[in-house]
Amino acid sequence: MNNLPPIREPITRGWTPSWGNWFQQVFECLRWNRSFNISASLNFPSIPANSQVALTTPLAGARPGDAVLLTPTSDVSGIAFTATVSAAGVISVIAKNFTAAPIDPPAQNFRILVLQN
Repeated sequence: MNNLPPIREPITRGWTPSWGNWFQQVFECLRWNRSFNISASLNFPSIPANSQVALTTPLAGARPGDAVLLTPTSDVSGIAFTATVSAAGVISVIAKNFTAAPIDPPAQNFRILVLQN
């Protein structure tokens, strides 16, 4: 594998052939065969101190055990967002409050990427 990504290429909409090749090599090395991605709008309720709340969103094809990457629109102080495939075709997004006070995070969009081997 060429471990150097083509970072000197201009950023364009979509992948350039060099970036596409580099990502294909990464997928092959990690034995990822498929990927799925969605954008989900979620509005968490107030989360009690030192607690967590999970909301779900559908994603056809996702399976328990798949790798999930989550990117929220913005950070929320005191909250950590994670995600997992909780059942076939279901993504659970978890908001964890690490503070000593309740937090009501604003509604926001999340980009969810699932990698499958």
